[in-house]
Amino acid sequence: MRFIHSFIAFILSCFNMHGVNNEVTMFNSLCNIADIISLEEHWLASFNMDKLISFHHEFVGYGWSAMEDKIQSGILTGRPFCGLGLLVRKSLNANISVVDIMYNRRCVAVKCSFESNYTLLLVIAYFQCFSKSALSECLGFVDKCANMYAYNDLVVMGDLNFECARNNPGFQLFDTLCADLRLKHANSICGNSVPYTYYQDASGNNSVIDHIFVSEKLLSNVVDYYADDSGINMSDHLPVVCTIKMKYGEFHTTCNSQRTCRSSFRRWDKANLNMYYNRTFELLQNVHIPPQLLVDKCNSFRCTHWACINDYYSCIVSALRRAMDETIPLLKQNTLKSFWSAELDKLKQASINAHNLWVLCDRPRQGIINKMRLDAKYKYKLAIKHASMNES
Repeated sequence: MRFIHSFIAFILSCFNMHGVNNEVTMFNSLCNIADIISLEEHWLASFNMDKLISFHHEFVGYGWSAMEDKIQSGILTGRPFCGLGLLVRKSLNANISVVDIMYNRRCVAVKCSFESNYTLLLVIAYFQCFSKSALSECLGFVDKCANMYAYNDLVVMGDLNFECARNNPGFQLFDTLCADLRLKHANSICGNSVPYTYYQDASGNNSVIDHIFVSEKLLSNVVDYYADDSGINMSDHLPVVCTIKMKYGEFHTTCNSQRTCRSSFRRWDKANLNMYYNRTFELLQNVHIPPQLLVDKCNSFRCTHWACINDYYSCIVSALRRAMDETIPLLKQNTLKSFWSAELDKLKQASINAHNLWVLCDRPRQGIINKMRLDAKYKYKLAIKHASMNES
């Protein structure tokens, strides 16, 4: 959230990642742009969700895996699939509560409550390719959440898998719900050109299937809407970005607009663990068990050794903290990626340069310029994949 004179700029984004492991660089770039980010197809299982939840130190993260049944069924086969996520910038000071989750993780409803008693009901959606029954089920979920919970404004965003055309059967169903809930496409007033949000390089097929819909009364506050077409994007979808500018009195929340404060964390993977174990051994040898804890007994009604137990506990924690401070390096978030190298920096820049040249040449889909762009993109993508696999 950014203060601009008496207005507040509030930026939403939705992004079909096509796998979080492929999109580290683009995801990080998106965190520098948006305040609330909905994610589709992160492909993570629950035991790997920390990759999403803890991705960026300025955001609080939430993730929902669609692979629970698959994992519990036994031996894993096939590729990972689906999954929804949400990142909310901490400086918004918003109270986030998950109000409902669709059983197949195609939709999640989240309430964002701000200090001014303003509440945004956010529905993150990843609709299937058109199936009337499946889509109707998703729309029923959205309708239920919109009618059961109190809120000021409603936003539905994500990979909806249909184009907003009157002859599209998926949009026809969704448009009926929009009429009931008074939802409008966020680009209705801006009218910015969005040629595509999905592009398949191999076939050349493209479409606009990623969308952000907002409450009718919020529509007049939308000042920008675009698809972020970047050379560092490895997904076949583009992130959609929507800027909402509201008067300060309409939406008040205190936040720190400075982004220079970075949280730090311990890098155990960069530490000498043997040194840590030896140091804890030395320090814990000096922590003596209070004899009264071994011989004295409490009475029948209460413990009479609370103070002694707390002192003993504090001594153990103090010893472990001291050992950690002396042996485990403390680094700022995103100071380094364990697998990153100078070679990856070169490939990243080459991908960006090739993409920028392609844009200057009016985005040709044939010829040498397009081939240069695709070659640079796939070399960069493959190098990241190999580096991260070798590290793990």
